Amino acid sequence: MSDEEKYWTIVKTRVHQELRALVHLRNQNIEAFMPFRNFEVRQARKTKKKKKAIFPGYIFVKLQERNFGKLNSTRGISYVLMGMEGRPAILSDQFISDTQKILKEKQTELQLLKVENTKTLKKLDIKTELLKKSSIQVKQSEREIEDLRRLATNLREEKSQKISTLQSQLLAVTDQNHNLEETQGELQLQYNLSLKEINLLRKNKENLEQQVSKEKQATFALLSNLNKANSEIKAIREKLERVRSDSQKREVVAQQKELENINELRDLEAQKVLLIQE
Repeated sequence: MSDEEKYWTIVKTRVHQELRALVHLRNQNIEAFMPFRNFEVRQARKTKKKKKAIFPGYIFVKLQERNFGKLNSTRGISYVLMGMEGRPAILSDQFISDTQKILKEKQTELQLLKVENTKTLKKLDIKTELLKKSSIQVKQSEREIEDLRRLATNLREEKSQKISTLQSQLLAVTDQNHNLEETQGELQLQYNLSLKEINLLRKNKENLEQQVSKEKQATFALLSNLNKANSEIKAIREKLERVRSDSQKREVVAQQKELENINELRDLEAQKVLLIQE
C-alpha cells in the first residue's frame, strides 16, 4: 500500500455531528461521502425539507494513508475505524461506487413515486371539484322542485277559489228569475267558460306533476353519480396508501441490508485482529 495513493476509510462521528464533521472535512479539501435521504417535516403549517444520514454516526473519507492522522483532529469526528496491524480500515472504490449507484437509483425511484402521487392528487382535486359542482346542481334542482311544489299549491288554491266563485254564481243565478232566458243563457255561457278553465288547470297540473317526476329522476341520477365518485376516491386513496407502504418497506429492507454489510465487515476485522493477537 503506497502512502501517496488515496484510499477510502470509515470515521466515527460524535453524536448528531455528522453534518458538522462533513463541513470541516470539506473545508480541509478532504473528499468525503455521507449517504443521506431527504424527507419533509410539517411545522407551523409549513413544509420543511431536511436530510437524515442513512448510516448515523459514520462518514466515508478518501485521502492518503499518511494523512489519516488529520481525521482525529477534525471537529465532529470521534475516531477512525481501525483494521489489521493497527491501520485504518480500507474500503474498495468499487464498494463506494456501488453504494453511490444504489442511492442514486433509490432517489430516482422516490422522485418518480412523488410525481405519480402528485398526478393522483391532481386527479382527486378534479374529481372533488366535479363533486362540488354536482352538489350545487343537486341543490339547484331541489330548489326548482320546491318552487314547482309552491306553484302547484298556488294553482290548487286558485282553482279552489274559482270553483267556489262559480258555485256562488250558480246559486245566485238559481235564486234569480228563471223566466229570464237571456240572463240564463249568459250564465250558461259563463259556466261553460269556467269548465274550460278548469280543464286547462287540470292539464297544467298534470304537466307540473310530470315535470316534478322528471326532476326527481334527475336528482336520483345525480345522487348515483355522487356515490360512484365517492367509491372511486376511496379506491384511489387505498391505492396511495398501498404505494406508500410498499415504498417504506423497500427503504427499510435496503437500510437493514446495508447495516448487515457493515456489521459483517466489523466482524471480519475483529476476527483478523484476534488472529493476529494469537
